[in-house]
Amino acid sequence: NGAPVVTFEFDAQGAKLFGAMTGANVRRSMAITLDDKVINIANIQTRIDGNGQLTGDYTRQEIKYLIGTLNAGSLPARLDDEPISEQTISPTIGKDNLRRGFIACVTGLIIMSIFLISYYHLAGLVAALAVLLNMVLIVGVLAAFKATFTLPGIAALVLSVGAAVDANVLVFERLREEQQRGLGLRMALHNAYDRAFTAILDSNVISIITSVVLYWLGSEEVKGFGLTLLIGIVSTLFTALFMTRTVLNLMVDRFNLRKLGSLPLSFPGWDRLLHPRIDWVGKAWIFVIVSCAILVGGTIAFATRGRNMYDIEFVSGTSVDIQLKKDKRLDIEEMRKRLEPEKQRLDAAQVVAIGADADSENRMYRIQTANTDREQVKAAIMDHLQAELDVQPKVEFDKSDARTADALDGVVAFPVNAGAAKKANLNFTPKRLQANLGGAMLVLRNMSPPLSAREINERIEQANMAPDREGAGVRQIEVETGKDPGEKATTAVVLVSDPNLTYEVAPDKWRSDMMLPTWNLAVDALTKPPALQSVRGFNPSVAGEMKTSALLALILSISLVMMYVWLRFGNARFGTATVVAMVHD
Repeated sequence: NGAPVVTFEFDAQGAKLFGAMTGANVRRSMAITLDDKVINIANIQTRIDGNGQLTGDYTRQEIKYLIGTLNAGSLPARLDDEPISEQTISPTIGKDNLRRGFIACVTGLIIMSIFLISYYHLAGLVAALAVLLNMVLIVGVLAAFKATFTLPGIAALVLSVGAAVDANVLVFERLREEQQRGLGLRMALHNAYDRAFTAILDSNVISIITSVVLYWLGSEEVKGFGLTLLIGIVSTLFTALFMTRTVLNLMVDRFNLRKLGSLPLSFPGWDRLLHPRIDWVGKAWIFVIVSCAILVGGTIAFATRGRNMYDIEFVSGTSVDIQLKKDKRLDIEEMRKRLEPEKQRLDAAQVVAIGADADSENRMYRIQTANTDREQVKAAIMDHLQAELDVQPKVEFDKSDARTADALDGVVAFPVNAGAAKKANLNFTPKRLQANLGGAMLVLRNMSPPLSAREINERIEQANMAPDREGAGVRQIEVETGKDPGEKATTAVVLVSDPNLTYEVAPDKWRSDMMLPTWNLAVDALTKPPALQSVRGFNPSVAGEMKTSALLALILSISLVMMYVWLRFGNARFGTATVVAMVHD
């Protein structure tokens, strides 16, 4: 009737089994299934011993689907309900963040200790020990509450060191002033702690307010920051106002300590530098001009950068998975350095190691950037990493730019017959030549870089499975190089045949329906640009919610701070002035 049909063929064992089954069930219906799902129902009209046909009122799309599923059913692997893709984030990124956080904490402690001891001497040593105890307390409380460390939590831990130093500096500066007034050490200590207490309490209460707001409105990572900072503030109040005071009082009472020195007390010239006689208020107009210039310039810069100001949590972008060659491993630091110059094309880039097994360590990475131009992102990565990437290279060979049958016939394309190898001037005779009589033999000469038969076959198979592939998409294609399948060569032969379409019977149709589509398939498979493992765009799934939460947290924090200052000092002007200064900053 001129309707399309699908033909199928079994191997010897399959033909025997299928013949027995269909012979016993003539005029009955048969279900064709793939992975326990019915893909077609056929009526058995006669016994089928190896070769059969599926006929029916099929559309072109249904034909393609049926062919694709039948071909998939012949594969040795069964498809099941597992995820299409599964990846594990490598512990490398966790180790890297933990190492960086540890280095930041230790560096902060060392610099802080050097400053405190060199500036405040013995009192500075006590304060440094108090700050160290402060960190131990924070970690201990987190462990007791079974809280987990997040990267922002580590940042809050480092910030707590600064808050602890700030509290001790307020006390020791007050202590220096009391000693300069001629008071004894015992009374100077008493006054210093009592008079510094309110300033320390006020600054830390404001920090507590913002920490509570962050914990209430923040994402999981920001909650970790708020919680750690909150614990750090309470711990700081304990160590700065109780521990150091107790230790210094013990030194006075038990060890007869009479004076606590500091750099300004030891060097009067330094002390005079701390009291410059400058009329700052009279020069306010200078600072107003500078401030306005910064505000205007900063606003223009913000408006100019636009969406580039935002990290990938707030904007859409591109995510790329790459895999390095087995002999080209790079640790995550080296990978980041390689991509550092590409701040324009890889805007706000984040590099994460993926794959947790030994084979993938330092080989598989995911790069996420706020740049939505996928081609730009791919080009940036290829420019810096192409030599190390495990990608299929673009291959050049003779006549790879030819796309017409006239340009190919008798030059690189030959009908398969007994003398085909000689006509093609090959230095080897393909082993599968006899099995493809009447088909087409395509010769890929001077391939650069050389490829093995296995690599060529894999690339052609991948291209052959493309949903828009026509012509050669349903034929069995074989590749030979005259060498071992895994050995690279500069010449390869692609063989294809169809018993219903031979050169001897229909040479013109052979050229248009077999030879040319197969050549185009091979060219497309081998000459396409190198492709990365995965390139995909992504949208910020929670960006809108995060922006709303951030704005709400900001407004609520400012309002609560303003209210606290108002209540604390009994005057709305103080609270308003504080808020104006915060908004300005």
